[in-house]
Order: sequence, then C-alpha cells, then structure tokens
Amino acid sequence: MRLVFLMFAGLAMAGCSVMGDRSGTEQVGYSVVAQLDEATQVRDYGARVVAETEASTAEGDPSSTAFRRLFDYIQGANRSEAKIAMTAPVETGQASPSESIAMTAPVEVESENGTLRMAFFLPEGTTLDTAPVPTNTDVSLREVPSRLEAVRRFSGSRSDEHVMRETDALAATLAASDWQPVGEPRTYFYDPPWTLPWFRRNEVAVAVQGRENAA
Repeated sequence: MRLVFLMFAGLAMAGCSVMGDRSGTEQVGYSVVAQLDEATQVRDYGARVVAETEASTAEGDPSSTAFRRLFDYIQGANRSEAKIAMTAPVETGQASPSESIAMTAPVEVESENGTLRMAFFLPEGTTLDTAPVPTNTDVSLREVPSRLEAVRRFSGSRSDEHVMRETDALAATLAASDWQPVGEPRTYFYDPPWTLPWFRRNEVAVAVQGRENAA
C-alpha cells in the first residue's frame, strides 16, 4: 500500500496565484530534528486532529467526492455551522456558531483497492472535544499521533515518474544517514493545480526512526 498526499485544498484558497501564494492557509506545524542535505529534513510532527472520509470509484471520481464532503464540513456542514476562514487568523477553542475553521495544508489521501480515504488536518490546538461535529455521517474525526518523518522537498512536475525519482533520492539519502524508514512513502502537494511548476512546493516523506532504535 502506498500513501499519497494531495493538496486539493488549493481549489478553495481565495488568495492563491500562479506563483503558489498560500497566504491565509495554515500549514501543519513541525520542528526540524536534522538537516540531512539541502533538500532533506527529519521533522517532528505533533499530534493533530483530522476530518476524514472514504469514497470509492463506484461513486464516480472518488477524490472529488471525498474533497467535496470535507470542504462542505469546514464550510459549515457541522453541528456548530462553523465556516472556513480563508484569510483570518486561526480561531481555536470550543466550537460555536461564530467559530471559524481554517484550511490547513497538506491534505491527506490514501488509496487502496479502489477506495480512497481523504483527510483534512484541522487547525493546531483543535481537539476531538473542540472540533465541530460533522453532520454528514460519511465524515469522521480522528487524532493522528505525533511522528518523525524524513521529508525531501522539490518543485516542478507532480507526475508519478517525477515523484518516484524524488522518492528514490530520499531513500538513497536515508541509506547513508543515521535514520531508517519505518513506513510507506508519502507525497505532500501544497499548491493548487494552476501554480506554475517551478513555484510549487512538493515533498516526498516517510516515517523514520534512528538506526540505534531499530529492533
């Protein structure tokens, strides 16, 4: 199984341009644990809450179906009728009718056996208790635990061939380092599709642990 992370959220970002401006969009936070080379970091991602859903090819385009459900959720399809905040500061705390949910990047997508699972990361500080409850029963909330990931950043094409080349480069970097991959590779796409390729922020990533901690 391969995990792929797609930045469909760009379709909803009011301030985006062909130069990849992500202003007003919170990005999932992390701290840098190690810089392995110019393009590759080991990052520590904290626990976050996600809203997620599953869609199958039987429903048409599963990515569009899943994205619409989650986008509806952050636009107000929840018991608090909370609306997305495109450019306003992130608001956290107990959900209420006036609370905003900020779009974050990237969006998580997992595809297996014709079923696609997509998840939106909710703003930092959101908990399962404070996140607005979805009104669509096909949308659920889940806490993603903290993790260490090796991440290689690149721009340009998002084709499978280009992503595989960058994934191989990440694997080669890790093979010569003190870090060992412990999961399947992921891809993060941060920018909307209309962003000029050389301005795009793309990343390949894999969960890691220190070799001294390997069994």
